[in-house]
Amino acid sequence: MTTQQELDRWGKVLESITIPYDNNPSPIRMMIEAGREFPHRQAAGVMVRAMGDPLIQAWESSPPADGSSLRDWVEPAYSAAKSLDPTITDLTQFKEYIALVKAAQAEILAAPPGEATPSDVLNDLGLDLKLAVLSARLGHQGIMRLIDQRLDESTRAASRGTALGPKYLDLQTMRPTDTASYRTLSYSDLSAMADPGVATIEEWVRGTDESEQSAILKYFAAQWVTYLVTQWEELYREQLADAHGCGKNDIRSELFADLNRIRQDYVHNRGRASRRNAAKNKRLKWFKRGDDMVPRHADYDQLYKELEQEQQLLAVPPVLVETPARAKVNAQVPVELIQRFEQAAADAGLNTGAALEAAITKWIESP
Repeated sequence: MTTQQELDRWGKVLESITIPYDNNPSPIRMMIEAGREFPHRQAAGVMVRAMGDPLIQAWESSPPADGSSLRDWVEPAYSAAKSLDPTITDLTQFKEYIALVKAAQAEILAAPPGEATPSDVLNDLGLDLKLAVLSARLGHQGIMRLIDQRLDESTRAASRGTALGPKYLDLQTMRPTDTASYRTLSYSDLSAMADPGVATIEEWVRGTDESEQSAILKYFAAQWVTYLVTQWEELYREQLADAHGCGKNDIRSELFADLNRIRQDYVHNRGRASRRNAAKNKRLKWFKRGDDMVPRHADYDQLYKELEQEQQLLAVPPVLVETPARAKVNAQVPVELIQRFEQAAADAGLNTGAALEAAITKWIESP
């Protein structure tokens, strides 16, 4: 009842406790091994927070599912974390706590993914979407901080009558440099490509949150949309199908169909909304034909709401749709060949469908 993604997340939580404990030097490990006590209660209180809080916060924000093996492994360590007493200087409680954390860690490292429930899969999907969007939006904020830092330096240099600093940013070290190279980007180009520019008086007075929109946000949006559509098609649809006991094609999502059409315009139309795709979207009606596809703050708010609704819909077993026994062949061949094929079928007393089925079967089965 646990996905690999959830095992990985809990493994990281436990690593944040065991790696500092096992590192050299590790004062608390050395004191435990030497049979020492904390010198005062304040030190005990600090260590309780440092060692217990990561596990407590992870559990209380997103606990493992009831009845899962993961819950059985981690819950004793969580209970021990809650019981850590910041007023006790004796280190016995920490020794017992670390032993329980390492026992849970060993179980997680040895465990194969279990038979996940729809709830498990949908929880992973929700976290994946939120992290992908967060990464994209923080990426732009990080660039804007670099630009703001450069503006501050320019203002100080102007007020002092001194020269401005290095012209380039080294993309490897993230430090300014005066030497242009294959891995540098000029601050001038960075600003021209990523800065939304100076707000107009009207934008400033209205306080619109769209005044910070920049064309580079289209790049970031294209990344998270493409990533999520790929994850949906290659990972989550299959996991949901397994959890519901149906076929992958039985798992359908109106939300991800909308995202896929948005992805198509990012990939194939250089981030400009096409009439074909924009008109088909049923829920994410963010763009109209010809728009530069930069999602607004309101669009992201809608996305999170739609995600919550979609998780509820996908938690219900899908209505199975019977796969048709026959389908058209989607292919193009020379007109002359089609005419010869139709004539040959007529000569044999067959309709074109039966003749095509026989020809395909013979071709597949031929050595």
